[in-house]
Amino acid sequence: MGQLSAWTHEAGASCEPLCTLLQAGCSPGVSATWPGARCPAGVCIAVTSGFQCDYSWFLFLFCVFLFTLVWLYFAIIILNDFHNFNEFIFKQRKLWLDWSLLLLIATAVLITYSAVLLVLALCLQLCGQPLKLHWLHKVRDWWCREMVPGLAALAPWEAVTSLLGLRMAAVTPLSGCVSPLSWAAAVSAPATLLWDGNIPLAQSMRFRAQLQTQMGEVGSQALQGLRRKGRGGFCLPCQGRAQLACRMLCAPLTALCPAPQTLLILTALVVAAAFIGLGIKWAEEWRSARVSLQATGPFLHIGIVGGMTLLAWPLASFIYRTHNTGLKVFLLLVYCTVMIALYLAPLGITSPCIMEENQLPPKPALVGHRGAPMLAPENTLMSLYKAVDCDVQVFETDVMVSADGVPFLMHDEELTRTTNVQAVFPERAALNSTAFNWTDLQQLDAGSWFLERRPFPTVQSLSAGDRYQVTEQRIPSLEQALEAAKQSNISIMFDLRPENHSDYQSFVNATLEVILQSGIPLQQVLWLPDGFREQVKQQAPGIQQVYGRKRLQNEKESLLHVNLPYQDMSSEEIRQYRQDNISVNLYVVNQPWLFSVLWCSGVSSVTTNACQVLKEMKHPIWLLPSSTYLMIWIVVDCTSFLAILWAFLLLKKCSQRRRPAESETDVLLTKINSLMQE
Repeated sequence: MGQLSAWTHEAGASCEPLCTLLQAGCSPGVSATWPGARCPAGVCIAVTSGFQCDYSWFLFLFCVFLFTLVWLYFAIIILNDFHNFNEFIFKQRKLWLDWSLLLLIATAVLITYSAVLLVLALCLQLCGQPLKLHWLHKVRDWWCREMVPGLAALAPWEAVTSLLGLRMAAVTPLSGCVSPLSWAAAVSAPATLLWDGNIPLAQSMRFRAQLQTQMGEVGSQALQGLRRKGRGGFCLPCQGRAQLACRMLCAPLTALCPAPQTLLILTALVVAAAFIGLGIKWAEEWRSARVSLQATGPFLHIGIVGGMTLLAWPLASFIYRTHNTGLKVFLLLVYCTVMIALYLAPLGITSPCIMEENQLPPKPALVGHRGAPMLAPENTLMSLYKAVDCDVQVFETDVMVSADGVPFLMHDEELTRTTNVQAVFPERAALNSTAFNWTDLQQLDAGSWFLERRPFPTVQSLSAGDRYQVTEQRIPSLEQALEAAKQSNISIMFDLRPENHSDYQSFVNATLEVILQSGIPLQQVLWLPDGFREQVKQQAPGIQQVYGRKRLQNEKESLLHVNLPYQDMSSEEIRQYRQDNISVNLYVVNQPWLFSVLWCSGVSSVTTNACQVLKEMKHPIWLLPSSTYLMIWIVVDCTSFLAILWAFLLLKKCSQRRRPAESETDVLLTKINSLMQE
């Protein structure tokens, strides 16, 4: 797109400052300069071609948008496990905050900013306008259109720059010009000249008459939109393809106003830092992303094809504007290669939810992770009963043994996160949970923290009765939990902590003693700890042994139950275990999309914090027969191909129509320069 810039100057003044300014950006080059390097008093007019720079920044903007979009996808995926991150931060810094909220806000800001810029850039490119996307550019446009003509006549340049808050050092390249504001215009087809109020009104009217007389029909058409702006300011639009449109800009301010490039680069750096941090501190989430592709793969394919189809418009516009044949061929080859790969991508997309309705496995059973921690304080009797209300079949918890040998429910090695130990025993708050005797533990409030810290958003929706019940919670013993599980007819699965404790064998003995004395049917007890497992099998053979590993190739004793992170098992492995009658429980599954994938895969049960959500799911989020997916694939690819073909053909036709108008604009600018020299 062409850009016209013009300044008045004294006789013999050099035009180099003007050329330097115009070439300072992305080195678009000066395609025409009148009247020369040194010329008599008059106007220097320069036409630059900056569309290659614009397309470079458009490509960069598009890449930043894609980069941010990928991070948004990761942010949504890791929400399933974000409670673990909150617990990790509390363990390190003793600060509780729902960091997922900050993550979503920051991600939303980044994606919104880059998306708005991309939409504006796409519109400006298709309209043949320069990429002036930043809101400061819009303010600048209004200022130059409404205020500059009058200010130029009323105030010196120093006052104007001071009023605009601009640094004088930025305009030193124009020191050879008498009035940098005398003539300034940013022109693209349709082109515009901004006539400053420094030129006397009578002289400007004579110029108008001479222009109309000497230039005939072209000049008459160009002068139809002539109107006064400010004090002695006129807007002279050239004939455009659609309408006589006037876009008055100010060239000096164009060079001075900040562009969005800095913020775009900053956005890219922030997202890159987030990915690096994710890879260093939370590497297992990369495997979560791989699992998520089984749920989103078919829909991501449709979205990516749609996005690349839209990219055909600016690409075609660039192809028809540039004269670099090598660059054209390279871009077309890259684009065609990417599109062909996308069209064939469904051949490699696999999802367990692409199946017939009658092949869907039974819904997985629910295991309450520490009960129902979104509805009640974790590892409390209230949490156990809330889990029962959610139709869970197993209550999963963690067991520790007090200093006087009483097993109790607690996950953390310290009591600071889930009790008020800092208020009751401030000098002992940092001690291990096993250092307290049962009498001391019974003095602690194990519920109020739930209302104060609000570990989940669901806390806000608790009823007044539930809130009161929360404040009454105490640390339950294993005996109390077993009695509640027996009455509710649910199983209990637990891990015994800490496994590296010097008295761990005594912990196992104390726990087994409580289980055998509780009277609960042993088949309702699922034993997770690996330590002293053989001893447990001998003393209580009825207890179900659950292993936290996959089966081995030369396994002497076949496994009946495995408990693993959901990232550790593929859909194929889950199906194979199911065929071999091995019960597979995966943890921690909170999001419906993840539950749907595991449901379609045939998992036996899942451990969850959101039992109240998964309870209501009667069907996976989506289930597509392979024939239906094949039809969607063909329709999407054909529609995309036709849209791309239409974009290239339409823009080629528009490009052919635009060439005569550009020639007329060049003639008009030349004649304007001749008249000004007279």
